[in-house]
Amino acid sequence: MKIISDEIKQLLETSRQPWRIETGGRHYKILINEKLVSILPLSPHARKRKGNAQRNVIARLRRILKEQVR
Repeated sequence: MKIISDEIKQLLETSRQPWRIETGGRHYKILINEKLVSILPLSPHARKRKGNAQRNVIARLRRILKEQVR
């Protein structure tokens, strides 16, 4: 199972900012410009069960990108 969906990766790429994913205790941490943007569950079972996590990350990234445009 992939850590992040293609849609999340596409949003990160369109930000034109340096980004990376770190492994934390229970979550993957998504960082843009060394700032924590969002988290995803580390457990593949939790990621399957909670599709909301992916949707929340997508919504958060869209808000951040919208703020960058302003």
